Amino acid sequence: MLMKKFSKLFFYNFIIFLILLIVLESFARFGIFILRGSSTVGLQSRNNNLKYQPFVMFGTNWEKKFKDIENKSENFKRILIIGGSTAQGWKPEVLKNVIEENSELRVEVFNGAHGAYNIRQQLIVLSIWGKRINPDIVVSLDGANDILHSLRGENEEGTFYLNHTYKAYLTEPYMGSLYWVLQNSQLYNGIIRLSRRYVKFNKEDHYGNVGIYLEAKKNISLVSKAFGAKHISILQPYMGFKKIKSEIEENFTIYDFRDEVVKELFIYTEDKLNKNYRNFENTFHFNSQKIFDVERGVFSDDFHFIDDYGYKKLSNEVLKLITNNNLLN
Repeated sequence: MLMKKFSKLFFYNFIIFLILLIVLESFARFGIFILRGSSTVGLQSRNNNLKYQPFVMFGTNWEKKFKDIENKSENFKRILIIGGSTAQGWKPEVLKNVIEENSELRVEVFNGAHGAYNIRQQLIVLSIWGKRINPDIVVSLDGANDILHSLRGENEEGTFYLNHTYKAYLTEPYMGSLYWVLQNSQLYNGIIRLSRRYVKFNKEDHYGNVGIYLEAKKNISLVSKAFGAKHISILQPYMGFKKIKSEIEENFTIYDFRDEVVKELFIYTEDKLNKNYRNFENTFHFNSQKIFDVERGVFSDDFHFIDDYGYKKLSNEVLKLITNNNLLN
């Protein structure tokens, strides 16, 4: 009899607890919808990126994408773009058109970037499929993921941002259903995000991640050189450095709590990149932060562009490097 009463009590409390979680999750999703315009914002990249791909863990099926690459024509030079989501949005035709409309060069442009990739994942793409593409120039547009992922507080140095999730699924498969629920919960992810707003950031705490980024960036130069390619290095542009902001840019304040430390880390990283590449004859690095202070909107958030205007600005800078240093002659 006592056992029966206990079972009923446990059952009723479990149902109440479950209903409470559903209500809290609904409020969390409603709040995110009011603030960000979508109840699932921030969740899609996490869940999409749980689709496994060999070697790089997630992303485009590179083997299929780069399977039937034709032999390079003598009349065309090849450029390969690598990086994260901002680089992924760099349409090959944008860079191609800027180069061909403003020079006598003819180019083929390939994009090997994917959203959320860190520098080591880019390096893997370049190392495995780069020779197949056989580029004359490798353009690496990156840095944001390596720096921002270190600010999350949940990632070990040198790992990608979902490393802990993959590890949990692989080492504790019996907990997979619970991990899936947490991965799709705005309540859980919202609490994690909010907790980071009250952390005191010190740039020195993240120098380890920057060091790993710089090491892999050098390796991109070395692998590019092994292919006979030049390397154009770009540290990703950050809206926080833009002095003349549009209304949309002014109103994007959701990440203001980390703005100062991000700028400090970018300045530190930029300085290190300039020093590291002084003796790299095949690498040309430029500061992208200085080219976007224009009287129009450029950024849709802290690191992504509203439209192709931002990519055209980058493409023009790439063309300047190519022509000024005879990189494709």
